[in-house]
Amino acid sequence: MPQTFSKRGFDERRIALINRFDYADRYRKDYEEVAERCYQLYECWREEVEGRANVFIPMTYQEIDTVRARLVKSFFGQRPYCDFVPAPGYQVTDPQIMAERDVNAKLAAALVDQQLYKNCITAKFYQYVTDFMVYPAGFMSVGWRYEVRMVKYKLPIEVPIITPWGPAGSQVILQDIESEETVWDDNYIDNLDFWNVWVDPRGESCNPDTWRFCFIREFATRSRIEQYLELLDSTGAGKVFKPDWEEIGRNASWDNPASDRMGSVGRTAAIDDGYETEKGEDGEPHKSSLYQLLHYWEDNQHCLLIENTALVFEGDNPYKRHSKKPILAHSYEPRGGEPYGRSAVELLADMQEELNTNRNQRIDAMSFALNKGFQVRRDADIDESELISRPNMLIHVDAIDRDVKEITIKDINPSTFTDEQIIKIDMENTLATPAVIRGAQSSRKETATADVLRSSNASLRFDVKIALLEELGIKRLLYLMDCNNQEFINQARLVKVFGVHQQTWNLVRPGQLIGEYDYRPSGLSTDPAVNKELRRQQLSEMMAFVLKAQIPYADRYELFREWINSFDLRNTDKFLIPKEMIAEQAMQDQAALQQIKQLMLMMRGADGQALPQGAPMQAQPQQMPMPQGIPMQAQQRMPMPQAVPM
Repeated sequence: MPQTFSKRGFDERRIALINRFDYADRYRKDYEEVAERCYQLYECWREEVEGRANVFIPMTYQEIDTVRARLVKSFFGQRPYCDFVPAPGYQVTDPQIMAERDVNAKLAAALVDQQLYKNCITAKFYQYVTDFMVYPAGFMSVGWRYEVRMVKYKLPIEVPIITPWGPAGSQVILQDIESEETVWDDNYIDNLDFWNVWVDPRGESCNPDTWRFCFIREFATRSRIEQYLELLDSTGAGKVFKPDWEEIGRNASWDNPASDRMGSVGRTAAIDDGYETEKGEDGEPHKSSLYQLLHYWEDNQHCLLIENTALVFEGDNPYKRHSKKPILAHSYEPRGGEPYGRSAVELLADMQEELNTNRNQRIDAMSFALNKGFQVRRDADIDESELISRPNMLIHVDAIDRDVKEITIKDINPSTFTDEQIIKIDMENTLATPAVIRGAQSSRKETATADVLRSSNASLRFDVKIALLEELGIKRLLYLMDCNNQEFINQARLVKVFGVHQQTWNLVRPGQLIGEYDYRPSGLSTDPAVNKELRRQQLSEMMAFVLKAQIPYADRYELFREWINSFDLRNTDKFLIPKEMIAEQAMQDQAALQQIKQLMLMMRGADGQALPQGAPMQAQPQQMPMPQGIPMQAQQRMPMPQAVPM
């Protein structure tokens, strides 16, 4: 049941949390203006000026889309998404224990990989990258979700057939069955809106481990909030306090955080504020009305406030295995000593507005040149509709030489086109996205070698962005998910281990989910968009060199796999013979050759004479039968033995 304690202590704690929220909210105000401006540019919105051109050139979107595609492709372009490498212990030297740790690491990685796929990580990571490239920071939550639901399904049941003369066999019918089943008991990843997260102003960069606290807002109905509080109370996670819904209803704001953002680009939020404040027959707000539920997180504490005023829960962090805030954060350009960084759109903002101004001025100048303007004497009796420029136009005047005079407009200065190209080049240089990287036609005529060189140099800057996102984002994501699996999974599960061809599904037990690992994304560690043809050519030259030089310590199988992966095939395994099968065939071939040698030795012994030096090694296939038990594949590849002279 909900608990109560000292009124004074309760109010002090509630006021302390409210003050802390106000402190974080005041600090975020300065960044909200930047975020709103960047959102407008990403949405290709500009304030319309009547009588002038209002064109928006989506150059910012092109740049963002290029970088976003490269980031998503780098980390989640193909499965498996992650690899776990067991960390060596200072006291562990037993090879058997190390081998067991390696197996457990593969199973733990396979489980996390399966959960990432279940969470549609490609779509959510796409949104995550979009957020930190548009806003000062992007956020993502990593928690555990347990959900049961009443599920209906048809169950085949065998029933006897009864006739007037007695039973006449049986038949199978489908009976409707309804039962409560678990539909989700896994890690749950969710994107967080920039306007729904408040962080510690004294935090360093976008690293949640340096924050003392953070607030995360979600919107939930009253029934959902009550169910959540009942769950927290039943698990003994902390102190649950009964909410005063009448007081909460009086203080509720019913605001939609997306309204201001959508209104800034000329769209009205699809939410009827009157519906949120609508009263039911009992005088209470509508049962579907949403309340603001504010989560307060510290590394070892979790609190809940409704509408930022009513404290309804205070307890320990439920994620005890990692004891960290269940949140990821990243900025495109982090700032040292500040929790919010600079977005990619912010870096392009002034150049985008300059580009729009340049294009619209040129359109206006062209419009003025095509549509003639006239000077008209004040007292001239002229119909103004005749002054509109159109084909076969006529202007009736009394005195041709003084009533109307054409206004001469000069042609557009060619330098304006050069200015636009300079602006675009500046935007490309800012994010290291030349035209060849974006898949666009370059405005400059250059050789293919120059394009490749420019792409390679641009990739050096981009590789640093990939490494930074891997260090601050992906590794933390994998760590939080692995720790949650260790804490909450209590029964065996089947997981698919990639790379194992003979047995793709393995059973992982809770006892095997132990320890921490070196968490690594298994995707490309470098920019995948830099001239794939060049990369494929380099791999081809490498394979040719390895085969020609007969280098013994080169893994030709893995080299060929890397080469075939350069063609962006979804499943390379179906084109390759499993490595285990190749090794097995090699062993069979070796055994077959050994049998042939033994047979030849036996024949030499029966004849009593050794083969002469330099004897001809020609033989017909029928002169020497193959030993029994040699596989047909080995027979086809095996050189035939030489004829023994009699």
